[in-house]
Amino acid sequence: MNVHPSAGIVGEYLQPLLHTYLLQGGSLSTLAQHAGVSEAWLYQPPNTVNVDQYLALMSVVESLTCDPYLGLQIGTNMRLQNFDFLGYALANASTLGEGLEQVLAFESLVHNLGTSEVKKESGNIHFIWHSQYQAHPISRHLSESVLGGLIHLARQLAGKSIPTLEFTFIHQQYAKTTIKEYQRFCQGQCHFNSNQNSILLAEEVLAWPIPQSIRQALSSIQPIADNQLDTLTPLKKKQLLQRPTQHFIDQLQQQIHLELMRGTPTLAKIADNLGQTPRTIQRRLTEAGSGFQIELDNIRSQLAEDYLRYSTMSILDISAQLSFKEQSSFNHFFKSRFDVTPLQYRKQKKITHA
Repeated sequence: MNVHPSAGIVGEYLQPLLHTYLLQGGSLSTLAQHAGVSEAWLYQPPNTVNVDQYLALMSVVESLTCDPYLGLQIGTNMRLQNFDFLGYALANASTLGEGLEQVLAFESLVHNLGTSEVKKESGNIHFIWHSQYQAHPISRHLSESVLGGLIHLARQLAGKSIPTLEFTFIHQQYAKTTIKEYQRFCQGQCHFNSNQNSILLAEEVLAWPIPQSIRQALSSIQPIADNQLDTLTPLKKKQLLQRPTQHFIDQLQQQIHLELMRGTPTLAKIADNLGQTPRTIQRRLTEAGSGFQIELDNIRSQLAEDYLRYSTMSILDISAQLSFKEQSSFNHFFKSRFDVTPLQYRKQKKITHA
């Protein structure tokens, strides 16, 4: 485990920022030149990086990419291995709620960019992040990367999308961004000029279990997390975390969840993501007594219930999120599954939880 000074971050926490930059066609040599560091430093950052240096690097990436959603993109690229010991603690959690407790307990071992607190409010959970650098010029992207990273980690652990009731940010909305894009990422309402950076979730969502298949995928690192953390290099940790131990169906379902966040899942896209041919995917699904459309429709049904119960997304936005071309198609699909329309379902669940 890396122990860092009071104004530092663990070196692995740099990786989502660098990955975001490289995905947009950037080169490390250009970044190194503008940031005043060596390429070797970027390839293998020290165990501890000064916060000022991290924020300066984020500022350079912003200027080179001109990406108005840079913070959210960084959050999307965060992985458990970027969080040092906290990542291993999250891998041990059995529910999302337990995972949140680990964040509160071990956040300071990863960075000192800010502090987190949780408040319970009428059946909901309010996660609030207090930035230590709210006045910094890059604070907008910093706050969005932290909150975006938290919800993205929750998606990784749950193996599916996480519906939210509300995201709030202290900063103003940047002129070149759209509320629609923020709400697509947040999967709930998003507000700016607030008095806090926060995420509001239904308390029931935190009771969701972390699937056994996902915990098994991380099980190989548990003895090391307990006994050998000090002897592992960041590269070794990454290799252990990436071992392909999940069952085929679980992997396929996770890919469908990911593609639904990006657009419309297709057999060809999923096959490419899994490094297999569409014919192989079809054959293996048939052997398992399933099919691609069956898996897609089951996931759509599950997510539709979650969004209607636990998010403030409009039914039109939900239908788009689930890749239906028209709301009427979504309404027909939902009623065929649940014998009620989406609006009737949402009203029933609100009465139930009142």
